[in-house]
Amino acid sequence: MKTRINFFLLTILIFAMTTFDKAYGQNQVVSIAVDKMNVLYIGIENPITIAVSGVSSDKIIASINHGTIKGENGKYIAKLTEVKNAIIEISVDGKIISKQEFRVKRIPDPIAHVNHYSGSVNIPKSELDKIENVVAEIKNFSFDVNIDVVNFNISTSNSKYLNNKDKQSENITDCTNAMKELFKTAMVGDEIFISDIKIKFPDGTTRILSGINITVI
Repeated sequence: MKTRINFFLLTILIFAMTTFDKAYGQNQVVSIAVDKMNVLYIGIENPITIAVSGVSSDKIIASINHGTIKGENGKYIAKLTEVKNAIIEISVDGKIISKQEFRVKRIPDPIAHVNHYSGSVNIPKSELDKIENVVAEIKNFSFDVNIDVVNFNISTSNSKYLNNKDKQSENITDCTNAMKELFKTAMVGDEIFISDIKIKFPDGTTRILSGINITVI
C-alpha cells in the first residue's frame, strides 16, 4: 500500500502554462499541483498547491467554476459541488493568467464489515458474540474520510428480521441488544444477512452499501 501511495505522490499532477505579463516584464510559469492524487474528489477537502514564478503568493487569486477554493501562502483547499471536470482559474492583479482543467470523481464506495469480515464469509460460531457494530471504510484511499453508518438490517435464514433504528445505543453503528442476542443464539449452518447498510459522508450525502452475508461454521 505504501508503494502505491508513494507512486501517486511521485506522480503529482502539475500543469504549467507560460505567459508574458507586461506588468512584471517577464515570462511567468503557473503551477497548480493536486497534492494527494491526480484528480479532485467531490464531498471532501482537496489540498492544492499553487505558485506563479516571480509573483508573491499574496497576489495570487484562485477560483473554480463549480465549488470553492480557499487558502493562502500557496496552499489551498478545493471543495467540489458537481461530478464533472472543474476549471481552476489563476489571476494576478486582476488579470487572468492561467486556466487549467481537472477531472472530478466521487469518493469510492466504502466496504462495510463486522470485525473485519466483509462480503460473503464464513464466521465461526465462537466469534459471533464478539460482533457489536457495523463499520464502513474506504481501502487504499489517500484521504481520511469519516463515514457514519446510519442504518442497517439483519435477517436470518430462519426468517428473523431486525432493524437497528429501534436501538437505544447512542452509537448509531452499534447492533441492538436483540441483534447481539441473535448472534449469540445462532447455530452452525445458519445464515445471517446484514443488508440495507446506509452510510453518510461528511458533506451529508448518503449511499447504500453492499451487504454482508454470514454463514455460521
